[in-house]
Amino acid sequence: MQVVQDRYAPGVQECFRRFDEDNSGSLGSSELRGALKSLGLAVTSTQAAALVGRYDDDGSSELSVDEFNALVVSILQLQEQESAAAVTLQARRRGMSARRLSSELGARALDGALAAPHFTNLAPTDDGSLAYSELKASNLRLTDLAADLSAFAQLATLDVSHNMLRNLNGLGALPVLVTLNAAGNSLRRLLDFEPPPSGSRLRVADLRDNCISNQASADSFSHPQLETLLLDGNRMASLECLRSLRCLRRLTVSRNALRDTAGLDGLASLEHLDLARNQLDSAEALPSLVGLRTLHLGHNRLTVLPRLSQLGGLTVVGLESNRFAALREITRPLEGLPTLRALAFADNPIVDKSEVRLELLWRLPALDEIDGAPVAPIEKISAANSHGADGPRLVAIREKLLARPAAWDDERDPDDPPMPDPLPNEWEVPGLLKLYASQYAAAFQPATNFAEPASPLANSPTATAPSTAPWK
Repeated sequence: MQVVQDRYAPGVQECFRRFDEDNSGSLGSSELRGALKSLGLAVTSTQAAALVGRYDDDGSSELSVDEFNALVVSILQLQEQESAAAVTLQARRRGMSARRLSSELGARALDGALAAPHFTNLAPTDDGSLAYSELKASNLRLTDLAADLSAFAQLATLDVSHNMLRNLNGLGALPVLVTLNAAGNSLRRLLDFEPPPSGSRLRVADLRDNCISNQASADSFSHPQLETLLLDGNRMASLECLRSLRCLRRLTVSRNALRDTAGLDGLASLEHLDLARNQLDSAEALPSLVGLRTLHLGHNRLTVLPRLSQLGGLTVVGLESNRFAALREITRPLEGLPTLRALAFADNPIVDKSEVRLELLWRLPALDEIDGAPVAPIEKISAANSHGADGPRLVAIREKLLARPAAWDDERDPDDPPMPDPLPNEWEVPGLLKLYASQYAAAFQPATNFAEPASPLANSPTATAPSTAPWK
């Protein structure tokens, strides 16, 4: 797309003359709003004033035709980038190969000229000179990295996300690289570049939404200092290649093709693990992850869990949309976890769902949240009364002493509204039940003597006999 023809972009002069209402040879902020609206860009008065301030080079508080042209060129360039990004997304949805896509849009490699506008964070180096430590090169239609990246040797953070990269060859020339974002590309292998001679310093790698499948072996993985690895939306069927990542603290591998957790055993530093939306039917490696704090296993095929009581710091567990048929299959592995605060288990084929929430609270009393809903204190009291050691005895007392006698219903007219229960829900509170059971039972027995009760003042010296005179 050719943005500029001759001196002005197409249609700029016509648009300028049309909206220069006072024929002053310049556009004010209100006139600029109309001009931009005709180009398909609606802006507010504040935004129009800000654009005038940004592109007004001569300080006149209005835009000349040249200044307006510069603004239009910027808009057209942004539209061109958005159009290229839309073509990229559409091609991926059709399953078009990166090679064919690059032939349509033109292959681009990361070089100094292309990278220059995208450097940030100027900082001093070890030798006292200044160098940029961060490069944001996302959405640039990159198909390859430069053959020689030694000119970028001071980079500590590199963002090449949402391009068309098939490999990361060349990153070994970045000896101080700590953070890498290569999400949304067409990568086939996991961090497939040779580390620098001094060893890899990589701590964070975001490789989500690529085409990464299994690594050959753990020995070929040469980035042992990784602390965060994001692999969501790839084609991983095994985690065996991660055995050597002893420093790993955060791992997300959702939306892959995992069937088990082999390869995770021994990663004692792991704190956050997300394996949701895979095909897991086994999770035998989990007990070895003694540092784990959050665990997400939702949308898998799990029917059983190994006992996790040794994971003393576990606070959040997600087990929704699996194949657990009984609540005990969920609670037994989690019992004895003092810090467990949140559990998700919705959409499991649990056979007996009656009072399942109360039973869950009885077995896992530390929970503060179940399936995203906070736990109320009264629920924990009800759980203790219903499922605790005294639960059956308390229920029997209520049924025996506080049930409404059948005689009440026999003596009532069928058209009368239903009678309320003798006791409100507060009967479940143990203190009330034990202290006032007999009083409640007596109070709600059907009346057999309708004589007026004796007045407490009947034996008082000042008491007077009730009048027997007829009502007037």
